[in-house]
Amino acid sequence: MKRIATLIIAAAAFVSTAAFQSCNNAPYQKTNVKNRMAGVTIQALNNMSEIYSGIEDVAIKNEFDNALAAVLSHQDPNYNPIAATNDELRQKLDIFNLYRIAVHEYTKLTSAESTLKSLAPFSNACASITAKFSSSNDTTLHAKAVVINSYISSQRYNTDKVMNILINMLDDIWQQDTKDWNNRLNESFSNYQLAISNIPEESFNEEKLSKYVYQPYEGKTALVEAYKLNLIKERYDYVRGFVNSQDNITTALKYLCEISNALLKAKDIEEIDNDISKAEAALQSCDFGQKENE
Repeated sequence: MKRIATLIIAAAAFVSTAAFQSCNNAPYQKTNVKNRMAGVTIQALNNMSEIYSGIEDVAIKNEFDNALAAVLSHQDPNYNPIAATNDELRQKLDIFNLYRIAVHEYTKLTSAESTLKSLAPFSNACASITAKFSSSNDTTLHAKAVVINSYISSQRYNTDKVMNILINMLDDIWQQDTKDWNNRLNESFSNYQLAISNIPEESFNEEKLSKYVYQPYEGKTALVEAYKLNLIKERYDYVRGFVNSQDNITTALKYLCEISNALLKAKDIEEIDNDISKAEAALQSCDFGQKENE
């Protein structure tokens, strides 16, 4: 009996020690998770910036290819010249740069040693973002700027809550813009397929065509149709590389929103950590820029 009592006491002491250590580690674990979330947010911003820069190239290439296909198919080319730079896109890139600064300042506040004075740089960075929101034509951005400003104007405020609003706004901006891009990409791709399919056979030189068609076909008609399909597949692969990277960023932002929401609700740290790993994996799959440079 004495041995059993000793074992029970030892087990209780072990459980108590483990619980104590777990409580002691909780602040560190939360700080570590916040830092990881910040790191993933920076990576998402970098990937988003790459997509925003790349959409100009995609748009110009689409317009040029469509106009060329229309000329070859004897249609009236519907070519609307595109400016070399887009002010709206540049504004979003400026916002992303300000976000990077805010996220960097946020990581400094995760430390237990942070003081009230250290709120100022984060507040200033957030104020720069809301100034951009306020100058935008987007009414949603206007509304969120008011909410964020109401927080950062207070002497003390919940920085995690402000970060949560910023991340959710980043997701809103992304969802709205990518929906618009994809609608235009779909319309452009449909027009391209139609124009390519209408190019008459006599527009092609059989001798030259055989150098570009690698399938084992003979006869001009087969070569022409194969070439047309190859052009369409080429265009599809190009656009899909862009869209696939968009989808991965969308997934990462979805997890970031869930992570920042979970931190506010003090949910299980291990579960939050797993979501961060999922967001990291999604961002690592963004290879549009790499494909374009190959």
